[in-house]
Amino acid sequence: MITRPPTPPDPEPSGLPGVEPSAPAVRRRRGRLLTPVRVTLAIALAVSAGVVGYGLLVRDATQMPVLTAGTYIVGIVFALLALAGAWAAFSRAREGSGGRALMYAVMGGVAALLAAGAIAGAIILTLTLDS
Repeated sequence: MITRPPTPPDPEPSGLPGVEPSAPAVRRRRGRLLTPVRVTLAIALAVSAGVVGYGLLVRDATQMPVLTAGTYIVGIVFALLALAGAWAAFSRAREGSGGRALMYAVMGGVAALLAAGAIAGAIILTLTLDS
């Protein structure tokens, strides 16, 4: 029979035996707040909202096509935000943070509803362009 050698004890978190670690040393490190995906989606949402705003304010022959294109872009951005929320909810649930997973799932669901509404509005605007 093969026996394994005993495993060494875990080192003390503070490095010194018998000394409790301070609260910041125990806390889990939060992820970065500004990720490339978040920055890209924020810029895309701002630009698409600007295109929709321009389409609402300008009164000429290009108003309806610009408004329709902006609404499609808003729908696509919200669909991407919904996918990002689903991905974040799944990864937080896998890590074991149920509260954060639920928050991301709710935010992703709201983004999916907004995406469906924006794309539906864009389809209606497209149908009115042809008439």
